[in-house]
Amino acid sequence: MEHTVLTIEDDQIIRETLVEWLEDNGFTPLMASSGAEGLATFAREHPDMVLLDLTMPGMNGLSVLRAIREQDPDVPVIIVSGRNNIADVISAFKAGAWDYVTKPILSMDMLKATILNCLEKKELKEQIKQVEERYSQLVQNLPIIIFALRKDFSIDFINRTSQAILGFSAHELMEKRGLFFQRIPKEDRKEIIRSFTTCFRQSTTPFSLEFRFKHKQGYFIHLQAKSIVLVNPDNPQTPRRIEGVLLDVTEHHFLEEVLVQREKLNLLGTMSTEIAHQFRNPLMSLGGFARILHNKYPDIKEAEIVLSEAKKLEELLANVDEYIRPVSFSPTSCQINDLLMSSIGMLKELFIRHQVDHSMDLTPNIPPIMSDENTIRQILISLISQIVPQARHGRIRFASHATSQHVGITVSIAPSIKELKHPGLSVLPFEKEQDNSMAATYRMVKNIGGYISFKQSTDRTSVTITLPKTFSQELVGMSEQF
Repeated sequence: MEHTVLTIEDDQIIRETLVEWLEDNGFTPLMASSGAEGLATFAREHPDMVLLDLTMPGMNGLSVLRAIREQDPDVPVIIVSGRNNIADVISAFKAGAWDYVTKPILSMDMLKATILNCLEKKELKEQIKQVEERYSQLVQNLPIIIFALRKDFSIDFINRTSQAILGFSAHELMEKRGLFFQRIPKEDRKEIIRSFTTCFRQSTTPFSLEFRFKHKQGYFIHLQAKSIVLVNPDNPQTPRRIEGVLLDVTEHHFLEEVLVQREKLNLLGTMSTEIAHQFRNPLMSLGGFARILHNKYPDIKEAEIVLSEAKKLEELLANVDEYIRPVSFSPTSCQINDLLMSSIGMLKELFIRHQVDHSMDLTPNIPPIMSDENTIRQILISLISQIVPQARHGRIRFASHATSQHVGITVSIAPSIKELKHPGLSVLPFEKEQDNSMAATYRMVKNIGGYISFKQSTDRTSVTITLPKTFSQELVGMSEQF
């Protein structure tokens, strides 16, 4: 590849000599007799290198050099000048010269070597720049968050994947000191700060731990942090910063919750089936005998008690039968925000009757999910119907959110409802299940592959329903298996 070399020299003999020599040595020469002409030629032709005289009438060489650096700092400029005092050399290098050759040029071989060295250096810089750009693009576009943390817990670097996973741009997290840790719940924040502190104190102790993070849109995701310690060469025992990765493990956490919920209800279903089987025959005999006894001796109080208790046991068995009965599903496209708003609208009189204020913070444009629309509506109506009477004179906030795999609805009640039981404690079918019981809600959510999480503090109670975006037979409830 021929390289183009621009010679800016006011002395015609020197200029033409250099041009002829460049051509003889395989370069493509360009020439200019003044600084202004040289800048115009540079802008028009974009040469690979410039040979520049310092002393020229009009615009001097240093001014031309600075102008070239502004246009393209990557083009090598070699000063070819009769001025050889050290001050001129220093000024030239400060202005951006790559090398300095004095006139008269005693060895053209030396000039050629200088030119080739500068061109090689330019190519190496371009290669390094390309590698850095590729590395930067790779780091910035990885599907995981890469971060670097200083010892004062400020973020030194974080890639732009943070926008997709956390909702915050890299600029926000680096500029707003403490923002990242502020979004971690207090109960998790203490442990992760302790782990980072241990890492800074003991450079050979990396860590891996999971914690929750409040997304910019207000919902919680689950992250896993893995650290890589960079050792300070001046003090190997004290690392200057911690580098690591953050993995979004929300999907993994969701599947774990579904699995635990599934195993719990599987066991319960098996127990229910066995109990129903073992109790049915003795109960039928007991109930029949109690009816005969009551009909024959209506005045005997004990017979009436036996009959009453037998009826209760029969109702219990009916509840068990209902609990283990197979459930059918009809997956359709469901708009979660529309279903929530319509469910709230259907129960507006309930809010008025119990003097409960409510607000909505719905994430717009949530894509539709594939699920059973009627079941979701029943879940929402059931949950709202249970919560509103217990939140009398209080406030309820409904929020929706979406991740790459799930959608969620969070119902926050203030002040906190002390009487509201965790749904996971209400799954037993041994009490009469009305349509609005928490056990029924819990089971319906399970049946469409979701789960309910429950959080209670001194001033607020929150219930979150999380559902998968796509219908999967692997995730739906266990009714079909009984």
